Amino acid sequence: MNIVNLVQEIKQSFASHANPANAARMKQYMRGKFEFFGINSPQRKELSKPYLSSKFSNQEVREFLKELWSSPERELQYFGIAYLNKHGLQFDKEEFEVNLEFARRLITEKSWWDTVDCLADHLVGDLVRSSPRKGKQAMKLWIKDENLWLRRCAILHQLSYKCNTDSQLLFEFCAFRAHEKEFFIQKAIGWALREFAKTDRAKVSNFLKAHKEGLSRLSYREATKHL
Repeated sequence: MNIVNLVQEIKQSFASHANPANAARMKQYMRGKFEFFGINSPQRKELSKPYLSSKFSNQEVREFLKELWSSPERELQYFGIAYLNKHGLQFDKEEFEVNLEFARRLITEKSWWDTVDCLADHLVGDLVRSSPRKGKQAMKLWIKDENLWLRRCAILHQLSYKCNTDSQLLFEFCAFRAHEKEFFIQKAIGWALREFAKTDRAKVSNFLKAHKEGLSRLSYREATKHL
């Protein structure tokens, strides 16, 4: 079965379980940004099972996700995230630029926190880890990008790194964007610092002491929740 036909089959499966009342509530929760079938998370996971076993080459995965992203219903993007989380990409260093552009496209199209945060933590985080030098260079460009979701990803991409976190890079990004008024950036700074504090409480505490005046109240409050 080709990619387009597979996406159509998934779409038909989801559509057959559509719930208009739920769809209206979901759309409202997402501020009217996306259409929904109205399928709740447990049911969507059950419907997704037969299709999550499909395995593709890297090129096919990229085509698959792009096709899912072209659909108006948000549940199809959620399926794409679930597929990536299960199978991921085989990160060949020769394909770094191709995969980076693929990640950038998913982040900057149909952007909202519900997909972007998953992509930051898994797809982008894994991609940067696979090619640290190139990845770091890319994130240093993203943190300066006009697109707020790329900036958010640059801050959040190390969420799962724990003891492998490049703390200097994390603190550099948080300090560089500390002045921002944008809610999603302020929140990301606090979240990233709070998560790293679970690994190195002292380093985060020292950073917060040094930068308390420059951080927004939201960032500081989020960062210190468990300190």
